Amino acid sequence: MLMSSPHAMRSDVPAGILRQAIEWQLNLQAAGEQPSSQAGFRRWLAADAQHARAWEEICAAQQPFSALAPPLRKSLIARHRPQKRGAKAAGILACTLLAMAVIGLVGRVIPLRGLVADYSTRLGEGATITLPDRSVVHLNTRTVLDVVYDKDQRLLLLREGEIALQTGPGHDPRPLRVRTADGDFQALGTRFTVRVGDDSTKVSVQQSAVAVEPAEHGARQVVNAGQQMLVRHGRSGPVQAGGMQDDAWVDGVVVVDDRPLSELAQELQRYYVGHLRVDPAIAARRITGTFRVNDLPATLAAITQTLPVRVNRIGAWWVNIVPVE
Repeated sequence: MLMSSPHAMRSDVPAGILRQAIEWQLNLQAAGEQPSSQAGFRRWLAADAQHARAWEEICAAQQPFSALAPPLRKSLIARHRPQKRGAKAAGILACTLLAMAVIGLVGRVIPLRGLVADYSTRLGEGATITLPDRSVVHLNTRTVLDVVYDKDQRLLLLREGEIALQTGPGHDPRPLRVRTADGDFQALGTRFTVRVGDDSTKVSVQQSAVAVEPAEHGARQVVNAGQQMLVRHGRSGPVQAGGMQDDAWVDGVVVVDDRPLSELAQELQRYYVGHLRVDPAIAARRITGTFRVNDLPATLAAITQTLPVRVNRIGAWWVNIVPVE
């Protein structure tokens, strides 16, 4: 299974306070044990309960990429040391870019919208929640979800990522819907997955059926078990066969059947904080199998046993899959 996320519950730390916590971390590392800096930090920490929560979030967020963060922090800390006047402007620009890189790394692991959502997961993590009607929702890697249950509706607002939904037992007259920017997906007594992409939403039905209502254009359509649909920019595409294995990630695996190696790599990249690259010469090679998403070394070994490829690593964060020479 995916690694269980201890951060799947709501956090109400605004993004601005999160950035303040990052700045304080850099200031403290630059100043070392200077009493004035330590005192200023303690005052900031005590000023608001959200400051302490933001500090905990930043410290926890750095753990997945702690080997990568120190060089960036070292460069950022340099901005606190005396500079020649001519280098000041360039230094400010460089430090700004590096600060953005650190924040970007945090955002890569933690979706910032998740800090104000009901439920969220970090990169490589998963979570399972049971709703008041006993429906069960699984959250995949880097997913953001809000839940609205009232007397008239049961609504799941999927902001980012992917969920697998199993409807609860019994009859409930309130409609159960998943909503994304592309439309509504109403459960018709079912098990299905909904995945939000950059410009589209994909629904895959493993049991029963789902009614799809596009946000912009297209009539309501029913997608049955063993079928899938892509809704792009709020416009529904054709109903296609497939999608029965799209919930395999709930068990911590990805299943591919005669798919390009590049497609498998893109899927694995969703769970890996580093960079996973496939040489263009072998990107189109077809592969079939079941691969674990949270054990990259084992998965890479399985790929090399399946295809005539090898793995080159550059440091801890860059993996190249290349042809066997």
